[in-house]
Amino acid sequence: MLDQLHTLRTAVPPLALFVSLFLGYLIGRIRIKSISLGGICGTLVVTILIGQLGVTISDDAKNIAFATFIFRRGSRPVRTSSPT
Repeated sequence: MLDQLHTLRTAVPPLALFVSLFLGYLIGRIRIKSISLGGICGTLVVTILIGQLGVTISDDAKNIAFATFIFRRGSRPVRTSSPT
């Protein structure tokens, strides 16, 4: 089974991107008492773990994913505690 996983990750590297998003979202939804990581932190943790397996993603895919992340983080309204 490990040989099949190794073959899959070397044959289809972008699959690692989608697997990390899926698993990161699932991990982010886990709640222990009142604490949860959230989708972004969960995806970061899973991505680090997948990267340790030696999976590489093309530079174009990295740039697109990073630009999407920055755009998404920047498009959220900022909450302030003082009334305006």
